[in-house]
Amino acid sequence: MAVFSNFEKQVVDLLTEGSLSRGLRSRLNDEATRVDLRVSGTGYFLTVRHDDLPVERAVFDQPLLVGEADEILTGFIIFVENHELTIECHSWGGCDVPKGYRDLDVQITS
Repeated sequence: MAVFSNFEKQVVDLLTEGSLSRGLRSRLNDEATRVDLRVSGTGYFLTVRHDDLPVERAVFDQPLLVGEADEILTGFIIFVENHELTIECHSWGGCDVPKGYRDLDVQITS
């Protein structure tokens, strides 16, 4: 079962390209286990686990990515540590990120 939405797969590919292998990035969506999804109101944190993810902490925030759906703008950061990957999706602007944001047709630009 897929752990990422289509736009989240794109975010993982763009932010971790050059650090995580293409093979690992492609396997994550089908093989990773969802550990947690925390919705904060101003965004969410999605954490997945895969044994091939690094143990060492790494933070990925470049290139600067912007997500947009229903006039809601978001930004993204990825944290990797202890075989886990966390996508942080956070609001940019005056709008809170709705609970169902992951189900919207979010367009990613850099």
